[in-house]
Amino acid sequence: MHTIRGWMVALLLVVLSVSLVAQRGGGGGRGADRPPVRTTYESGDYGFKFGVPAEMDLYTPDEPGRFSRVFAERRLAYMVSPTRPEESVGIKYTDGVTEADLTSYQTTIETNPPQAQLPGFQKIGVANIQIGKDGAKPAVNFVYELTTPKTNLAPSVDMTLRQVVFLHKGRGFTITCEATKKRFDKVNKDTFDKFLSKIEFRSQ
Repeated sequence: MHTIRGWMVALLLVVLSVSLVAQRGGGGGRGADRPPVRTTYESGDYGFKFGVPAEMDLYTPDEPGRFSRVFAERRLAYMVSPTRPEESVGIKYTDGVTEADLTSYQTTIETNPPQAQLPGFQKIGVANIQIGKDGAKPAVNFVYELTTPKTNLAPSVDMTLRQVVFLHKGRGFTITCEATKKRFDKVNKDTFDKFLSKIEFRSQ
């Protein structure tokens, strides 16, 4: 129970990721704060490999760029469009998560999601899906909307988020895909779905 409570708190902190929209800036061109071009990410420790969407830059704990704060939350990868910074994919993990924890998580987001505390929250749906190459990995798919707060740097933005949660090698992973509400359907089809379907999971 301690693990699942901590996991739910960590998921609620996605608001931090969303609030970075106001700090990222539009960013055309490959500036000094952008990472080297990488087309793939692979980790033997975490046990998977994935391709980086062509329209996004990959940031990692070793190359955090301007997103160094993001990696204090056990994020292992963060991908973001340099021209549409509100469009991103982030991957976080929690150690020691079990099947029972995943079941409790799904029950919670179906009945009383902690994200309901966020401004403009509206649940779109919860579903069980298969992700990865050949649909190798069962996952819980949670889609919802929220509104980012207005700041001195940016207006409020209506966002749609897709959180995909799964277990692998004794850890719980959360992939959070973000886009504006206006563009979500297109980005979900063109980028998020393709990204999720091509992850390669490895047991060793």
